[in-house]
Amino acid sequence: MKPQFGGRSQVGLTLLELLVSICIIAVIAALSFPAYGRFKSKANQAACISNLRALHGAFTSAIQDQGHWPQPPLHEGKWDESRYFKWWIDEMEKYGASENTWRCPADKTGLEMEKQVTKGEFFSGSYVPSHFDRIPNSPFRYNQPWVIERGGNHGKGGHVLMPDGSVDVKSNPFVGR
Repeated sequence: MKPQFGGRSQVGLTLLELLVSICIIAVIAALSFPAYGRFKSKANQAACISNLRALHGAFTSAIQDQGHWPQPPLHEGKWDESRYFKWWIDEMEKYGASENTWRCPADKTGLEMEKQVTKGEFFSGSYVPSHFDRIPNSPFRYNQPWVIERGGNHGKGGHVLMPDGSVDVKSNPFVGR
């Protein structure tokens, strides 16, 4: 038996109930937007750290395979940013670090640079490897960063990848080492 009011059955929502429901949804949405930004920032930071750890694995494999740190042939001709990153991407790809591994998802500068290039291929990366000599122990000797993230994509500074595989956020990676 349906409840009846004034001889008519009650079906649907009143205008007041509908407005209250819309207001509640609007308040929940307004409160969730800042949380979404923080969530996205944390997800980008986690992906960036994952990329750096993948690079650590690739560099470790390269050192074991070659007996020393990979040596880009910087003495051969002009080295612009695109050629520099293409060499590193090609060199580390055989050790499991693809082109996507070289870019932090929060790095908008590299994406903008790629959009500005109209012809040919352009390679860019968020992580700049250190240069070591061919001595087998050099990458481990001075506890110097292997890779430094360029730009402050995560706030206080760039991520720094150390020889032991740890990743830290620092504005100056050489302080306290």
